[in-house]
Amino acid sequence: MKRIILIAIYPALCLISSAQVNNSRNYIEEMPVLEKSTFECVYSHIMYDADLDRDIPVDGIFQLGRDYAQYMRYGTYKCDSIIQSMDKKERDALTYNQLHNNIYTANGWNGSDRILFDLKNQVLNRMIYAESMYRYVEPMPVQDWEFLPGEVTVLGYKCRKARCTFRGREWTAWYCPEIKIPYGPWKLRGLPGMILSASDSTGAHSFTAIGLRTNPSNIYYDKRYELVRKVSRAECYKLLKEFSFGFSKESWKRYNEDPVNNHRPVVKHIFYVPHELDCEVDVE
Repeated sequence: MKRIILIAIYPALCLISSAQVNNSRNYIEEMPVLEKSTFECVYSHIMYDADLDRDIPVDGIFQLGRDYAQYMRYGTYKCDSIIQSMDKKERDALTYNQLHNNIYTANGWNGSDRILFDLKNQVLNRMIYAESMYRYVEPMPVQDWEFLPGEVTVLGYKCRKARCTFRGREWTAWYCPEIKIPYGPWKLRGLPGMILSASDSTGAHSFTAIGLRTNPSNIYYDKRYELVRKVSRAECYKLLKEFSFGFSKESWKRYNEDPVNNHRPVVKHIFYVPHELDCEVDVE
């Protein structure tokens, strides 16, 4: 079946519809700067939801510093950079409408999903949005890679092939020995060179580096890490799935009860493409 592209417009539409009638002030806290990055890689990230038969582009950025690293959605990174470059008076003067229409929507904000890596203590914090904000903490995982023959070129760099099975998915990665950084997109790491391309065997996730940069930028600390509810990794995925499938649950219920007087919902659920399958649960 031919795939079609689904731009993640639902969050943006919700923000715009709310923003059109809301001119209240936003009081945005300043994000402390943990440190400056020394290296950054921007990835094209395509997620494929087989249930919906749709591709979802959600580009990301990996920032590496001395003591910290961070992986987050690129639209969120751009919005953080713009907002935090303002002084407090400018930030406090922003209305809800200005924040969401002129900054979030205009710069491709597509949800809160960020991973902060504490390199000294070898732990990660992941924060996600599933109707409310949640986070979980775990030791930084290292994949058990198998080295394979093969070579491709990404961004002009020669890359070698490796494969691993990690938490229910089989990943193929292309790493660059010339860039001696043992990291990559999302949680993938542990190879003798930067991972510039990676995909899982089902086609659900595909990462390709589209930009490398060494000019430093701020690695921000989101204070919500300290405020939001801490859950387990398994509970995090359960909440994400419930949020995804619960979005159109009532619409489907009304349609199934009375298909004559109710429109058939456009989608079964909001796209749901977990990176890890070892925590999969059924939702009602």
